[in-house]
Amino acid sequence: PRSVVTRSRPTLHASFDERKEAYLAEPEFDALSLRQWRRETLVRYSNANQSEPIRILLFLLTTLALLGSAQLADALGAPPPEPYAAYLAGGVASAAAFADQRNKRTRRLTKIDRECAVGDLEVTLRPAAAAVFPGLSNKASLKSLRNEARVVAALCPDDASFAAYCQTTKGLRRRLSQSRTLALGVRADGYADSTAAASPARPRALLETFSELLTTDKAWADEFEFDTNKAAWFALSYAGRSVGSGTGAPDLLELLGSLLPPRDFVGPDPPLAGGTPLLDAQ
Repeated sequence: PRSVVTRSRPTLHASFDERKEAYLAEPEFDALSLRQWRRETLVRYSNANQSEPIRILLFLLTTLALLGSAQLADALGAPPPEPYAAYLAGGVASAAAFADQRNKRTRRLTKIDRECAVGDLEVTLRPAAAAVFPGLSNKASLKSLRNEARVVAALCPDDASFAAYCQTTKGLRRRLSQSRTLALGVRADGYADSTAAASPARPRALLETFSELLTTDKAWADEFEFDTNKAAWFALSYAGRSVGSGTGAPDLLELLGSLLPPRDFVGPDPPLAGGTPLLDAQ
């Protein structure tokens, strides 16, 4: 009989995805900010801000043309610019606009780059949580959960705050499931609750992420000292983008009601065994 060789399509797809992730994770030099970023960072930025780099380049060219107008006129044999002071003033104003737009772009790139870095973190899903996200393994990166799950991560400074956070997430597990949100927690010493529905596969990696965010982000620099006992949190959308962050313990009820609304139909709780539904009782 003739033998037929079959190829495993899932393996090919997995290999393509791995190559794609590796390609997007490589650094790429950006001429406007004069530094390297993840290639994924530049791609995501370009998709959302196609005209901004052109505007920044126009400010740069205008600055060079106005400040060097005298030298340019002399090289071309044209009459000197008059009044020259107005050209210089325009060049200074254009340079200020260039610096302002460039700094804004760098801040946007920094935010996107941090979101991409957070996507490398891995989480461990218990069977009950993995059942909510069919097709995912018990261990997955946050990047692979994009378009599948939202994420809330909290840094707890001590045992009391960590126990309170874990108790709250377990009490809200039905609501978190309806919102398709994974709640991750890590203590300041790098401990994570392995019995939770979802927990960081490497708690130290999540702790290092918080350490980097809280010591380099200017939005938190004035009110947070990583070495002191203070909580912090961040939340990610389906696309893996930040939808909220702050210092102090996260208010999960507020987050679930505003930034992380339910994706599934919220039905009434089933009656207790042997009980009578409320409408029947009326």
